[in-house]
Amino acid sequence: MRNLVSRSWRLGSSLITKMQSPGLSIHAFLLLFNTMGFGLEQEYIDIIMEYHSLARSSMYPFAANMKALVYDTEAERLAQEWANMCQFHHPPWDDPVYGPYGQNLAYSSPRDVVDSLHIGLISWYEEKIYYRIEDDYCAKSPCTHYTAMIWANTSKIGCAYNRCDNLGGKNTHYWVCQYWPKGNYIGDKIYEVGRACSKCRPGQKCKNRQCV
Repeated sequence: MRNLVSRSWRLGSSLITKMQSPGLSIHAFLLLFNTMGFGLEQEYIDIIMEYHSLARSSMYPFAANMKALVYDTEAERLAQEWANMCQFHHPPWDDPVYGPYGQNLAYSSPRDVVDSLHIGLISWYEEKIYYRIEDDYCAKSPCTHYTAMIWANTSKIGCAYNRCDNLGGKNTHYWVCQYWPKGNYIGDKIYEVGRACSKCRPGQKCKNRQCV
C-alpha cells in the first residue's frame, strides 16, 4: 500500500516505515510521566467500540476475514502512558513495548470531553472517502487513521484521554488509541474481499459482518 503515513495539526496516524530508534527506551522514559490512574469510563469505551464496529462492518466490497475488536486493558494502559506525555508524535516503529501496536492520535478543544472523542473518531472515519479498495490505495489524501480502524487482522484496542493544553490551547483534549496487532503495513492488504465472515476461523461466529 502506498501513501500510508500522515500527520496533521489535529490527527496522528500509525507509522509503518522504519525510523531511527533512540538509545533510551521510550517506555522507560514514559514511566516517569505515568502519574494518572488507568480506567477509561465505560461511556467512552462504548463510543469507541461503536465507531470501530461501524467502520469494520460497513466496507464494500465485504470483508471475508474481518475480526471483531475486543477492548483490552493492557492496550489502554499503554495508551494512557502515551497520553500522559502530552506530545503529539508516535513511538519508533521498533520500540520494544509499543512496536507491536498501531496508534491513532487526535486532539481538539470543545467544551466537553465526550465531544472531543466524537470529533476524533469521526475525523478518523471520514478518511474513508480517500480509500480505494480496488487498488488498495489512499487517493488524494492519506487515510491511515481509517485503515487502522478497519485493519482486518487487528483484534484488540485500548484508548486513553488526557487534557493537554500545550497542544492546542485552553481546554485541549488529547486522545490516544492503541491497536494490536498493528496494521498499515505497506504492501499488505487491509482485508480480504469476499462473502462476509467466509474466512473466519473454525468455531467463530459472524456478528455484524465480523468474526467473533
